[in-house]
Amino acid sequence: MLSVSGQIRGNNIVVMVQPDHNEWNYVVGETAVFKVSVLKSSTLVNNVSASYEAGPVMYPDVKKNVVLKNGTMTFSGKMNVPGFYRLKVTANVNGLCILWKNDCSWILPSKSYSKRKRQGI
Repeated sequence: MLSVSGQIRGNNIVVMVQPDHNEWNYVVGETAVFKVSVLKSSTLVNNVSASYEAGPVMYPDVKKNVVLKNGTMTFSGKMNVPGFYRLKVTANVNGLCILWKNDCSWILPSKSYSKRKRQGI
């Protein structure tokens, strides 16, 4: 008798945004770089339509629609005053709109404060 087994393939769709700083903290005037990925069942989705808004919380100054050919894109932005910077990404996969929700980076007032925070002081 031959036994066959397998795993059920998941259908979950995830929009993931990864900053270039582990703790999501940046200093005023520093460029924050984010990698955006759209995944279905842990695999990048090719040619996915996406839209994004970026800028200070409540006041985005960038709004665009794009097609992510390989399921990824890189975005960079910066602020000249302390506050929260938001990159809000929505992907459209097979008619489903998926929003990336956890979307703020803290822009710290000075480099010395950021350095002390990273050192745990």
